[in-house]
Parts: sequence; structure tokens; C-alpha cells
Amino acid sequence: MPVADLPSVASEVRTLAQRSATAAQEIKALIDESVSHRRQQQSADP
Repeated sequence: MPVADLPSVASEVRTLAQRSATAAQEIKALIDESVSHRRQQQSADP
């Protein structure tokens, strides 16, 4: 790989890392919401 391509590759890796971090945060929020909903259901069950 030519040295001139390294900044482009680094930029793409950075972009993918940011997208992965955002996706991980969204997944965590969905899991937290699901757990919270399940706990509410359990406390409402007789």
C-alpha cells in the first residue's frame, strides 16, 4: 500500500470506529429499555 493511502485508510478506520461506538450505545439503550420493561412487568404480576 502506498504511503499516500495511509491517511485515507486511517480516516475510514476512524469513521468505522465512531459508527461502531454509536451502534453499541444504541444497542445498550435498547437492552436497558427491554430490561426495565421486563422488571415493570414482573412487579405488576400477582
